[in-house]
Amino acid sequence: MENNSRNRSLVVAAALAGLALLMTLVLRDTATIHAAMRQKAIKKLAQSDSAVAGTDAIAYVTSAPYRDGLFQGKLARERGELGRVSAGRWSSRLDRSAYTDGYLEGFGGPANSSSKDAVK
Repeated sequence: MENNSRNRSLVVAAALAGLALLMTLVLRDTATIHAAMRQKAIKKLAQSDSAVAGTDAIAYVTSAPYRDGLFQGKLARERGELGRVSAGRWSSRLDRSAYTDGYLEGFGGPANSSSKDAVK
């Protein structure tokens, strides 16, 4: 009976150690992925003419306007459409800029100079 209790304690301890190891690995990978995404966002924003930099870079590229523009740009590219940025649904200048940047990235490059100038 005492042997069963000891074995059960060892199994529980091993399971907790395994869970701790798993959580450590997941959190480490998550932190690594987040750091890589942050570096990519900062690098991309540094190359663009956007005024957003630093800690705001992650918020910028994960914002709804940016993600919407990215999605719409990819759809336009897949459909073979001309790259025409339509950022009018976003009311603030920063949101329109985020949408435009996302669209242009999703589309694969500048659509045409007049579309970006029309947003500014």
